[in-house]
Parts: sequence; C-alpha cells; structure tokens
Amino acid sequence: MTRQVANLVLVILISAQSITHAQTSDSLAVPKKKWHQTNLVKVAGIPIVLTGLGLAASNEGAPVNRFKVQRGLAYEFPDFSSTLDDYMRYGPPAAVYALDFFGVKSKNSFKHKTLIFLKANIMGFGLAFPLKGITKVRRPDESSSASFPSLHTVQAFIGATFMHKELGHRSPWYSIGAYTVATATGFYRMLNNKHWLSDVMVGAAIGILSTNVAYITHQYKDGNKKKKGQVRAFITPAISSKSYGAAVVLLIR
Repeated sequence: MTRQVANLVLVILISAQSITHAQTSDSLAVPKKKWHQTNLVKVAGIPIVLTGLGLAASNEGAPVNRFKVQRGLAYEFPDFSSTLDDYMRYGPPAAVYALDFFGVKSKNSFKHKTLIFLKANIMGFGLAFPLKGITKVRRPDESSSASFPSLHTVQAFIGATFMHKELGHRSPWYSIGAYTVATATGFYRMLNNKHWLSDVMVGAAIGILSTNVAYITHQYKDGNKKKKGQVRAFITPAISSKSYGAAVVLLIR
C-alpha cells in the first residue's frame, strides 16, 4: 500500500451543539452521562477502534499486518474458493424480516426499520465507494484496484448491526449470530484472496458506523417513539495531501 493509503484516516467527528437536557418534574437537571454512555462512544466507539486497527494492519512493519495475514491464509488454504460470502452478507437482515413473519416482532415497525436499513446502506455505500476510487488499493489476487474497503464487509456489518438493534433486546443470541455471520463474511473475503485484513476491518467499521448513525438520526413522525431531540447527520469528504477519508458530523439539539 502506498504511503498515502497507509496514512488514510477515517475521521469520525461528532459535534454536539445546543444540547437541551430534559428536566425532572421537580425541576432538577438530569445527571450528566458518564463517558461510556455518551452518543460519541455508542455511535462511533467501536468503529474508531476497528478503523485504527485496520489502518495499523496496512503497515508492513506492524507485528500483525495485511501481508503476513494473507500469506498465512494462502499457505493454510491454498486452493480455497467459495461463493458463500456473496450470500452471507444478506443473512441477518433477511432473518429480521423472516422472524417478523413468524411472530418474532422487531423493535421498530416495518416502515421505520426499512427506512433505517435503507439509510444505513446509503451512508455505507456513500463512504465505501469514494474510498475505493480514491485509494485504488490492489486486491491480493491483483484482479482490480478496488480493494479498500471491503464492500461485502460493509454490507455484512450493516445487516448485523441492523439485526442487533431490532432483535438484540429479545436475546443476545440474535446479536451474537448476526455478528458471527458478518465476521465470517469478511473472513471469507480474505480466504478468497479478494481483500486484505485492513479492507475488512475498515469495512466493518463503516458498516457499524453507518447503521448507528441511521438509528440515532431517524425521525419517528407517526408517534411510534418519543422524540428526545433533533439529530442531524452530515457526511463530507476529508481530504488532505497525505490522507483521505470522510467526516461524519452529528448535530444534536
């Protein structure tokens, strides 16, 4: 990977402006949230960690890097070939709707969860496609220069986070199953020699971030949920002479 790609920074900027805190009936302010309860951590904590680890793995000098991992997989699975990764990414969201049909109701109505899922995909694609075009990282099998990030993994983790949000409150096994399928999708992309470890990790970060932002910014206009404030999201390019990426800005009122 070139120095510019190695220095890629996916900037996740959460800007909270004019936050109005609710008050109790006796006019006492609600206690301030702890750091791990803030929107920044809930929405962007895991994506930031995954992005940092993914970018670190793109450095050939790192103890665990994309080149060593790919060589190891090629040695252990020299003739591996599968198309399962083309289908697994759709498993969790399909399961959400199928379980709805069989009486396992999701957290949100069909209308709202569908709108949220569509918005998450729009944001995920909106981040992933420009990065592919800008970074032009060669795939491990040299088939193209559209390796970074892994779009399969973006879609897989959008679906997994979608299932976690909709059904995770019913049982943690829904979340565990969803993220297991998403992780397997990314792993299969590496086994098929289509993506590097860094592609998969940043793809997972984009998928989780996009879905989290879609949920926190969704406006329930039919009374299904009480509005706790107005939240808006903006995605803008973040490009400098030595790094490329995008900034996700949340305005919370």
